[in-house]
Amino acid sequence: MPQISPQIVPQIIPMKELSKNIAAISKMARETNKPIFVTRNGYADLVIQSVASYEEDRIESEIAGAVISSIENRKNGAPTYDIDEVFMQMDKKYGIKRI
Repeated sequence: MPQISPQIVPQIIPMKELSKNIAAISKMARETNKPIFVTRNGYADLVIQSVASYEEDRIESEIAGAVISSIENRKNGAPTYDIDEVFMQMDKKYGIKRI
């Protein structure tokens, strides 16, 4: 039988556990850098995650959104530029040289 990595199994705790052990749960969120799902009456109610984990998720989401937007723009006829053109424009506008 295939083994499931503990890294992909979500951490789920009941609301009662949260109210009893908030410090330990906060520590677990920081140490694992993974979200913790809190249930109420057997249903998902809250997600707790460290600030670092939240920031990583937010940045990944922004990048994914930008990529999707770029793909859609390209499908709709937006121009494309090669890297040399981009650096020439950055140098002209901001004085940023290619390294």
